[in-house]
Amino acid sequence: MEDHRLWLEIVGTPLPTVRLQVELAAVYKPVYGASGLSADMWRMELAELANYRYFHGTGKLSMAQLFLLQGYSLVKFLRRLLIVRLLRRV
Repeated sequence: MEDHRLWLEIVGTPLPTVRLQVELAAVYKPVYGASGLSADMWRMELAELANYRYFHGTGKLSMAQLFLLQGYSLVKFLRRLLIVRLLRRV
């Protein structure tokens, strides 16, 4: 999840950032659960949670922000699990 940490570092700076509403890559497989790192969804989730702990350790996130982000991340993870399970049934 080095890319995720990099983007968190970038948007966490005081410099202005812009979010483009343009697709910059083509993906020809399901977004998660198919192959590569996204196939190991629990490992991917642990890396995301570790990123939030890292930023809390650097003082960029308060304890409240850490808990909020970790809770939100776990809800997203459960949603992804449900989607993958439902798609595998089809």
